[in-house]
Amino acid sequence: LDVLVREEDFARAGDLLYRDGFVELKNIREPHKYLYKRFDCGEEVIAVHLHSRVFWGATFVNPEAIWARVDGQVFDDVVFPLSAEDCLLTTLAHSFYENSAITLFDLCVVKQTLSNREIDWEYLKNTASDNKWEDGFCLSLLAYSRLNQAVFGDNLFPVDVIVKARQTLGQRFLLRGVAKRLERAEPTMPFY
Repeated sequence: LDVLVREEDFARAGDLLYRDGFVELKNIREPHKYLYKRFDCGEEVIAVHLHSRVFWGATFVNPEAIWARVDGQVFDDVVFPLSAEDCLLTTLAHSFYENSAITLFDLCVVKQTLSNREIDWEYLKNTASDNKWEDGFCLSLLAYSRLNQAVFGDNLFPVDVIVKARQTLGQRFLLRGVAKRLERAEPTMPFY
């Protein structure tokens, strides 16, 4: 479970996990991310990745923007759902940059996040561009689109979004061929 926590609440969140029986695995620390696990009789029960920002070697979404856009709905006193746009950005960046693969779960998260919602596509593209991962964002859109078409047989994203992603990648000499191969790739699970 990946959990995003405000920077100022990071230490307190770790303390809450510790008091609830989690163990911090300090040998697996990454910048802006701590790993906690709970065990039962030596078996791992659950792992929690505690993040203070969407970061895998670089920041992918400005933390202040995320907290400014949280959905007004509150699960409890301390848990807020991300906006649909930030959920999409986080899922795309995570699968593309950290895992280098899309799982069926990732695809279902994106599909569910898009269902029955108005999405601010300009915010998504601008956020990716401002944080210097526009190419990866566009490649992610093509990859998710290809996989969704193969698995569910329908269009995941609006046609104009995919057209703009192709146009952006078409302007990048080294990525033109990559984008074309990606859209013709044989889907597998996970989709690498």
